[in-house]
Amino acid sequence: MLNKNSSRILWCSLLLGICFDILFWKKSPGISFFIFTALLTIACFVLGFWNDRKPAVMTWVLAGMALLFSAMTFIRQEPFTTFINVVVTFCSMALLALTYSSGLWLRYSLADTVTGLGRLFSSMLAGGSNLLAESRKSEIMDDSDSAAPKKRNFSIWAVVRGLLLAFPIVFFLALLLVSADPVFSQELQKVLDIKRFMEYAVRLALVCIIAYLLSGVYQYAIEKSNRKDLIGLDKPWFPAFLGFTESAIVLVGVNLLFAFFVAVQFKYFFGGQANIMVDGYTYAEYARKGFGELVWVAIFSLILFLGLSAITRRNTANKQHWFSGLCLTLVGLVGVILVSSFMRLSLLEAAYGFSRLRTYSHVFMVWLGILLVAVLVLEIVNYRRGFVVASFLVLIGFGLTLNVLNVDGFIVKANVERTRAGEGLDYQYFQELSVDSVPQTISEFRSMDDPGIKHLLGASLACRKAAVEEQAKDWKWQGYHLSFDNALKSLEALESELKDYKIIQNSNGDWRTYSVKTPDGEKDCYKDFRDFEMD
Repeated sequence: MLNKNSSRILWCSLLLGICFDILFWKKSPGISFFIFTALLTIACFVLGFWNDRKPAVMTWVLAGMALLFSAMTFIRQEPFTTFINVVVTFCSMALLALTYSSGLWLRYSLADTVTGLGRLFSSMLAGGSNLLAESRKSEIMDDSDSAAPKKRNFSIWAVVRGLLLAFPIVFFLALLLVSADPVFSQELQKVLDIKRFMEYAVRLALVCIIAYLLSGVYQYAIEKSNRKDLIGLDKPWFPAFLGFTESAIVLVGVNLLFAFFVAVQFKYFFGGQANIMVDGYTYAEYARKGFGELVWVAIFSLILFLGLSAITRRNTANKQHWFSGLCLTLVGLVGVILVSSFMRLSLLEAAYGFSRLRTYSHVFMVWLGILLVAVLVLEIVNYRRGFVVASFLVLIGFGLTLNVLNVDGFIVKANVERTRAGEGLDYQYFQELSVDSVPQTISEFRSMDDPGIKHLLGASLACRKAAVEEQAKDWKWQGYHLSFDNALKSLEALESELKDYKIIQNSNGDWRTYSVKTPDGEKDCYKDFRDFEMD
């Protein structure tokens, strides 16, 4: 790589490190994550064009996914949805760096992914030092190539290297002198605000670390992302070592166990509520007890399937057919187990209402089932290396579903709908949800005919309005959130409709609580800690 391009990568990485400091230091996350992702992506493409490295067509797809999911972090505020959005963004950016020039991420196997991430991590750790060394080498070569003595040119990177060397040494010695001599400490305090200096020192160190790591990532994307030596195309990553007989015995044993479990499910679970009085369990208690275990059984079955598929020798077509048949049976039985889990979850929701965890689980089980089917299809067509891409696409589908569903808004709608069937409404739980739930709560408040439920919804909105207005006082542009902004404006527009709901602020030492006076009496905004139960 040309030395002038090394300098460009260093300067670009340093500017991005400064941007990171401006966007995130002591700032609440919001639009800042999207802005930083966009800057990282643009910088990668610009540096690529400067170095005559054109991105592959599929690289643009990864860039689009990274920008889409990073944008959703300031459109949806629900925590788990935000977490999935961040995970998909990071996965997309990592694959972009690995396959910027080749665009082969759709053909990556698990081995390609693991080794590729290892190479990228190594480049992150070594890239910045390599680029700084190249800038120094360029200066030495310029001096040695000079035929006649001339005045030495000023090098900005020599200054940067000197500052990087000097700062930790001076800082460490200053700390020792401050600790050793109180008089020196006082005099230094007059010249320099130690606390502010410490803060700026930490921020400078963070900027340098971010710049160093990013320079290594960009160096890899530009120099090494054109690799096309995929693992396992010509020969397997490692030879299969488990015999077909041993593998078949394992699969038959697991299938028999699952078949017996499914038979029990049809008798006791799918048969209806009258059959569920085992050992004193009610229908809802029976559903609640085994849901998590069944989901883990499905996940472990997927791992077992993948593991046996990778290590089992199938050197004849007959063995391959038998193995695929056993795997098909396994996936079918696991599918029934997932349906059982889904029904158990539905019973929980009917008995206790919707919560975040139950909503996540509902969506997750659907996509887990899709992944199981995809893995089985890959086994049948003998393209097992497609598992990583299938998993990535399922993760994208899972994330898109959560974003489109609006988890917190869905919970409000579903729980209010239960009240029309005579169930109670836990309006205080709505205060634990994000502001994503506010538009749906307003809609339910305006359309509710039952005065008692309407007053509960009004109390919830009045409490939320007080909390949102309090949070808005500390607003900074880096933390701008579309969902929060819409909720604030919607609640302010609702003020006339909430005139009968008066907030009462109660002070209890350092702990502030709110209650609200409604036409139906005073209501607490939040649950007392004694009211919390295990979900």
